[in-house]
Amino acid sequence: MLSAAEGLFVPLFFASVGLSLDFSFVGLPVQTIAALTLVPLAGKLAGAFIGTHLARLETPSVLATSLMAKGVAEIALLLVLLETGVIEQELFSLLVFVMFGYIPLTPAAIGFAISHAKEPERTAPKMTMPPSFARQALEGITVNSVMDWTRNYPASTLPVMDFVDKWIVSHQPDYLVVEGGTPVGVVSLGRLRRLPRGTWTATPLSEVMRPNFPRAWPDELIDEMLERMTDNSVAVIPVMERGTDRFLARSLARTSWTWSS
Repeated sequence: MLSAAEGLFVPLFFASVGLSLDFSFVGLPVQTIAALTLVPLAGKLAGAFIGTHLARLETPSVLATSLMAKGVAEIALLLVLLETGVIEQELFSLLVFVMFGYIPLTPAAIGFAISHAKEPERTAPKMTMPPSFARQALEGITVNSVMDWTRNYPASTLPVMDFVDKWIVSHQPDYLVVEGGTPVGVVSLGRLRRLPRGTWTATPLSEVMRPNFPRAWPDELIDEMLERMTDNSVAVIPVMERGTDRFLARSLARTSWTWSS
């Protein structure tokens, strides 16, 4: 299928786009050309940045800039809109030229983003075990066997500066925030790295923590808990009492070994 696509359908697609192009858009008002050039650019850039930040990826500016070179889906949509009569020939040609313009401009933008990106912090690799062996070793074991009853937890009013100075430990990317004996959020180091250091003293954890996070119960299987943690991209999870939702302890499952699903 890949060979057929690259050898036949992709060339046909770009040939059909090329046959539909012309320079009729030069007759459009200058304000219209400027708006139709800048608005898609701003929207595409904003969407790329929002996606990389929500995914909490390292060097989001570099990844977002590299996504700007992707434009095949947009061109395909424009071709459909042209053939169905939703947009006129002038508008189609202008927007396709804008999409193709991303291709030669993006490498320079990526180079600029890379030169100004901060080197992500690297931690020592952890020991791993094959997923199949991990599942077999954990079969039938419940969450209450890996609960940590000795931990203290930062409050949501704690300034980020004090949290960084007193609470961060090695090999732990996420931290549970507890207020009045109840979990209220999870603080991730990846999010703190994007916070300007000059604001750390005045910014409480409540402004940078994730208020939505998964829960676990002491009688459920570790397998189920780990799957929930992986789905929510967290390395810490509060264990709650069934029926009362009373906070019991924090689970150490993903800080003790590396899990791959």
